[in-house]
This record gives sequence, C-alpha cells and structure tokens, in this order.
Amino acid sequence: MSLHPVVQAIWDNIKGKGFNGYSGVEVGAARAQFSQASQVFGPGPEMHEVREVSIPVDGDSIGARLYLPIATPVGLCVYFHGGGWTLGTLDDFDTLVRTLAIRSGAAFLSVDYRLAPEHPFPTPVDDAVAAIRFAAANGDALGGTGLLAVGGDSAGANLATVAALDVRGEIDIALQLLFNPVVDRDNARPGFATYGSDYLLKASDIEWFFDHYARGIDRAEPRLAPLRTPTLMGAPPAWIGVAEFDVLTEEAAAYASALEAAGTPVKLNRYAGVMHGFARQHGVVDVADRAVSEAAEALRSVFAA
Repeated sequence: MSLHPVVQAIWDNIKGKGFNGYSGVEVGAARAQFSQASQVFGPGPEMHEVREVSIPVDGDSIGARLYLPIATPVGLCVYFHGGGWTLGTLDDFDTLVRTLAIRSGAAFLSVDYRLAPEHPFPTPVDDAVAAIRFAAANGDALGGTGLLAVGGDSAGANLATVAALDVRGEIDIALQLLFNPVVDRDNARPGFATYGSDYLLKASDIEWFFDHYARGIDRAEPRLAPLRTPTLMGAPPAWIGVAEFDVLTEEAAAYASALEAAGTPVKLNRYAGVMHGFARQHGVVDVADRAVSEAAEALRSVFAA
C-alpha cells in the first residue's frame, strides 16, 4: 500500500523544507526543529483541569503535567513523550495527551523526564520508574481511582514498557499503551532497509538517537532493549499501535509476540498508510484519528473491567 494521501502531502511539505533526518544535526537545533514541527498539531480539547506537578527523583525533581478530563476520571495513565530520549517536551505532545484523556475519560500524567545527551541511559529509565512509583503513591491527589496504566510514544513507549517491567510484583499496572515502541536495538531487521531511508524516521536517525542516549551500552541490555528481557512473565497487558511505514514495526510486532508467549494479553494494531509518530496527526489523518480512539477505548475498557 502507498502512503495515505494526507500523510504523503505532509511528508512532501516536510521534505520541501529541507528535512533529511537528524543525523549530523546539533542537538539544540534538532530540539528546536522538533518543537517547531509540533506546532502544526494545534490545540487539544479543553480539560476539566490541567496542573503542573513535581516528581522527586534521586535528590532532585522532574516536572510533569496532570490532565483531568472530567472531575472523576476512570483511572490514571502515566505517559512518556517521544523524541528518541533526546528531543521533545510536554508541549510537543500536549495535543495528543489531551485527546487521549478526553476520549478515554482517564487522567494523564505526562512526564518531563530528563533527556540525553545531558542525561544518558539509564537516567530517563530511572525517571520513568520514579514517576510510576509517584503516581501509585499519590493516586488520590492525582485524580485517580487506584487504577494505573502507563503509556508512551516511540522512545517514550520504550520507557513505559521498561519501567513497567521494573516494577513487576510491586505495582499493579492495568495496561501498557504503546505507540510505535522502541523495544530492540537491531538495525539488521529487514524493515530498516525497506523503510529506513525514504520515510520520516530514518535508520540513521535511530543510530543518532542511540549514540546520544546509550553510547557504549550493550545492545542486549534489557532496560534499553526490553525485547531482550530474559523473561516477560508478569508484564502488564499491552495495547500496541504500529505504522505500516516505520523501521520499528517489526520489532514492535516481535515484542507483542514475546509478551503473548509469556502469558500477557496483547492487542497489536497495524495502521496502514502512516509513518512513525502518526498518533500526533490524529487531527488531520483519519487513520491516526481512529488509532487514537482505539487506544483510548482500550484504556477506558481496561479501567472499567
């Protein structure tokens, strides 16, 4: 199948502005470029309440933003934004998080974890674990009902699932909500050759991100590549959304199979005609809009159950 016509138009516009991936770009310039591109998504829906939250981490603190779509949400989802552990802000994913919150009826705690290269692996993972523990300990104050989920996009989905594995047996997590997750570090997969040069997320970008986040770290390190975790038994149920034109889709599918083999309920959803990061295009791409609605419904359903 070809790219969705709207996605193709967006991609043509991006390429027309000279974007050719992040490889070789200075981090500050890449961050500015990423945030500027995020402005096209427009404002998200109004919330019952939005407030800033401080989360303690190893003698310091990180920020987070709490979204309450209604006075009494059905549960709480701790969410980690995408951007290759190097790019991205809470504002860059504000529209998506607002939409997920309003459609699911759940509160969302969007976490401003520390970024590489200033804070390389494992600091973002440790921040993610701290955020989940904070949410579990302060559920009432955060508008929750005692029901907790985790979620994320791309590198944020990596942090969500790694942190969920870290707290197995300690904290009950109802669902992992993962959009195009990074779960391995194997660029020999066929998808890297098929989709790694002509679409939004390039194979060279993956290496650029890993070089800033985890230079010198063993590729089989489970807290970096959760697909390499010796056992996934006890992992929370998962909803995983992947794009047709994405170098990460094969590893995400392999992760879904591995979770299922370990006894974890999994729903893998493949969305045709879209590229990496498609969820944030829900305002203009019908396929992305459907994906966000299906993710929100999965969250609502698991909290109701």
